[in-house]
Amino acid sequence: MVDQPPYRREAAAAPVYISWGAVIAGAIAASALTFVLITFGAAIGLATASPSATWRDTSVALALLSGLWLLLTAVASFALGGYLAGRLRATWETTTVEEVEFRDGIHGILVWGLAIIIGAALALGAVRAATPQATASAST
Repeated sequence: MVDQPPYRREAAAAPVYISWGAVIAGAIAASALTFVLITFGAAIGLATASPSATWRDTSVALALLSGLWLLLTAVASFALGGYLAGRLRATWETTTVEEVEFRDGIHGILVWGLAIIIGAALALGAVRAATPQATASAST
């Protein structure tokens, strides 16, 4: 068996400023948590809905709670995704606290943007899948 040389870091390599793997992982986690929480909120909303014509509880409080749920879902999902990206990104040996916070913030913003793009792509795909069925049933 041949001895392997010990692992050494090359000093000449420039540090990578953005860890795209961490950004993608954070965006996937944020999108997944958004999907789970919105599905949970929709299930609760559907559970409280009634087809009865006499029971109409579409109060302002329920509308405000629905909006608050969507806001908290977005905040929680993006916070988780940004936290993961900040923790998973490559670190530098010598840097200041301000630089670390700035890089974590940049990774969080990139997670936010990528998660929005993922969500928009999924919503567009769902609309495109439902559109032919809706137009076919409307024309008959």
